[in-house]
Parts: sequence; structure tokens; C-alpha cells
Amino acid sequence: MIGRRFRGSLLRIALAVFVIGGFVWFFGIRMPGRNISAAATLNESELALRAELMGDVKTLAGDIGERNMNRYPQLLLRIHSRQFASFAGFTASGAAVLPKSQR
Repeated sequence: MIGRRFRGSLLRIALAVFVIGGFVWFFGIRMPGRNISAAATLNESELALRAELMGDVKTLAGDIGERNMNRYPQLLLRIHSRQFASFAGFTASGAAVLPKSQR
């Protein structure tokens, strides 16, 4: 038969594993907050922002494409022109956005 000390040791080890597993689940795996089943509807400004971000991502991923060192100088020029085209007319602080060469 299994001795009392051995059963006590097994019980303590199993309890320790269970407690450690509970801490790992609670602090590492479980998602905090409540579970949201449906996303909230977007207002007009959020829809416009979403469309603008989707356009930027499509331009960077689709039009400009891969970041290959052999083609890197051409890609930088395309990214640079895209950035200044997207900031055209942006003068929220009262200062126009210009390339470094035009400052």
C-alpha cells in the first residue's frame, strides 16, 4: 500500500500544480473585460477614418509592395510622394507640410 507520507506529498504536488495552473489561466490566458458579441456601429467620422486607413494600407501593401533592398530607393520615392500627397492642404497648426528640400 501507499504510505501516508507519499499520499500527502502527491496531494500537495497536485494542489500546487492546480494552483499554479489557475494563476497561469487567470493572469495569462483569460481575456479581461466583458465579452462583446457584436461590434458597435460606427459614426460618420469613424467611417471616414476607416476608409482613409484602408486606402493607406492598400497603397502601402498593394501599390508600393515588398520592401526589397534592390528596389529600396524606388520604394522610398513612392512612399515619400504618397506621404506628401496625403498631407496636401493639412494646415491644422497653421504651417504647411513641405518636403525638406522646400523648407
